[in-house]
Amino acid sequence: MLLLLAASLTLMVVLSGCGASDSSIADYTEGGNTTTKASTKAKLEWEAPTTNEDGTPLTDLKGYKLYYGPSSGNYTGYIDVGDRTSVKLDSIDKLPTSGTLCFAVTAYDTSGNESDYSNPVCEDF
Repeated sequence: MLLLLAASLTLMVVLSGCGASDSSIADYTEGGNTTTKASTKAKLEWEAPTTNEDGTPLTDLKGYKLYYGPSSGNYTGYIDVGDRTSVKLDSIDKLPTSGTLCFAVTAYDTSGNESDYSNPVCEDF
């Protein structure tokens, strides 16, 4: 059973600039319906864990799930991002459209075992 070090999944927000123009709400059309989508130049990044909780080398890491929701610990959905260790927020179509969004990452192995949540990061849109 995989038990990843939760401490090695530290989620960070990296901004591609500064000022109010970095985060905005934008309209887009999907399936004939106009929807509002949170758009930001922020990128979430994390470091890949290298050891299991018991200190043994982590050799069967398969990927990550990025959880999101309105507050820390209250996650309403997730996106499987595969083996990437960063995600640009404006590339995610499933995100809620406004308000505060909190994010946490988990790692999972080839057997489907999943780590605890990383430390959360919250952003206002």
